[in-house]
Amino acid sequence: MVRTQLVTNVRYVLYMTFLPVGYPDSVKPEYLEYQMWDCIQGMSSYLRSVLTTKSVLQGAGVGSAEATPLAAALVWVFRDGIGMIGSLVF
Repeated sequence: MVRTQLVTNVRYVLYMTFLPVGYPDSVKPEYLEYQMWDCIQGMSSYLRSVLTTKSVLQGAGVGSAEATPLAAALVWVFRDGIGMIGSLVF
């Protein structure tokens, strides 16, 4: 009984947090599928950003005794600048 109530409460909180008011009557039938793909795209974008940042920092020598903080900072600014330009172009 307690477990069932917990599941019901969690489900309610998730619905209220992530779904629009009046769901499912307030949206088209394709909405849930769209949201699923949008979520996957968002997670993929985040993962790409994390991997890119890791590679850029390694390329700048972060973690290496010979690396300078200035080089890491410049590469970081360069990466962000290219990312902003890319997002505007595409």
